[in-house]
Amino acid sequence: MAFGVVRLAVRTAIRTVSDFDGVVAGLPTPLQKRVEDYTQRDATGDEEKLKEALQSLFQPIPIAIFSLTLLAFIVISVCMQYAIQQLTWNLTVVEADLDSENSSISLSTSPPPPPYDHKSAGIIEKDVLDGEDSLENDSLLSNSSSAAERAIPAGYDARTDLVTKNIRSTLKHLRQIGGVKMWMRGFLAFVAWAFFTVVLELVIYCIIGGLTINGSEHSALFFVADLFAGLIASVMTSRIHCAWTHETLRDTSRLENVKWFSLKYVSKEDSKLLILPTMRVELAAAFTFGFPLVATNLVFRPLLEAANNGAGAGNAALACIAVLSSFAVGILATVFVLMPALIARTRLEASLLPEEDDTLVPLDRTFSGKMADVREEQLTRKQFVGRFLSLKGAWATFDKKTLRRSVWLSVKYHFISTVVGMMMIVFVCLEVGLMVAIWGQKS
Repeated sequence: MAFGVVRLAVRTAIRTVSDFDGVVAGLPTPLQKRVEDYTQRDATGDEEKLKEALQSLFQPIPIAIFSLTLLAFIVISVCMQYAIQQLTWNLTVVEADLDSENSSISLSTSPPPPPYDHKSAGIIEKDVLDGEDSLENDSLLSNSSSAAERAIPAGYDARTDLVTKNIRSTLKHLRQIGGVKMWMRGFLAFVAWAFFTVVLELVIYCIIGGLTINGSEHSALFFVADLFAGLIASVMTSRIHCAWTHETLRDTSRLENVKWFSLKYVSKEDSKLLILPTMRVELAAAFTFGFPLVATNLVFRPLLEAANNGAGAGNAALACIAVLSSFAVGILATVFVLMPALIARTRLEASLLPEEDDTLVPLDRTFSGKMADVREEQLTRKQFVGRFLSLKGAWATFDKKTLRRSVWLSVKYHFISTVVGMMMIVFVCLEVGLMVAIWGQKS
């Protein structure tokens, strides 16, 4: 679905550049007059100096500095997006509901053992002073607790506190287990899943478009083709997504000979359980992102054309209200449609994690009984479809507390990303202004 939004933006940009006069003609009359006055103005005086200053910026050193700054902010944004919106999200929505009576997880509140040290985990070292062999920290050999139990601070109350109560505590928890590199755990697997999904969606979109659209400019056909392409591609890569989810939850800090990039896929029988939840996510995303676009196209454009034809300013105000209303519905759909579908899929994937695998956070694979019968074959076909495809089935896999924490996590992430984006704009403007000032001194 994200690929469809990007493609729509590119197609709109191409049409705007190729048909500039048509775009100007669609603007209100006062704006058309301003554009015409500006395009007919002669470039003299200060405007000519500004052009020369901008041309001077296209030199190797300014371009290199600008490129490095842009690259640094891109890397920061990607790392921040993955660490918070992907990794922290997965850990947040699957952490065991320890205050539930049906939870099958018990977590000790006693102080944790010392941090893991590979030099002291069962390695016999020579004591230089007395010449005797000693086995340090022998208790670590018999301690089979997971990283979630090892990294819990002293005084932790399992019924009132959570490892993922906020972004800082989650990142601190991961850093205590394996260092800062844990913040990017599973990144390569996520990139692999995204790459194959986008490539497959592009290929399927071209095939469906070539067979059905045949040069038609109707936007509904493009939307339907993109929807079917997204559904098929996501289902085909659902096992990779499940393996990535397991990689973000699994604790491998105590295992030896762990490859830097390795995925454990679920069985083919379990992979069948992923088909309907994956389709539910794609349908929810299509409604969440497609509804504002369709509503804007169907409502905003006629009202704006009526305002341009002299029908009065009331239609322009109605057009603005229609746009704001459609985006408000999109935000509500994100909270009450898309997020439940995402949480349900992540929890289903977490329930398929093998029992012998330790986890980074306390994990109840049944989620207080909500996911206890995912592998049972006693469900009828109607019950199976309702459980894994309907929105009601998605809401049945979590409680309001989980949804509230997920919403707050997304709000905090978007606030942080907005601040980082504003900082990037400020830095870029300062660099451009500095280059213009240097050019002015030289000239």
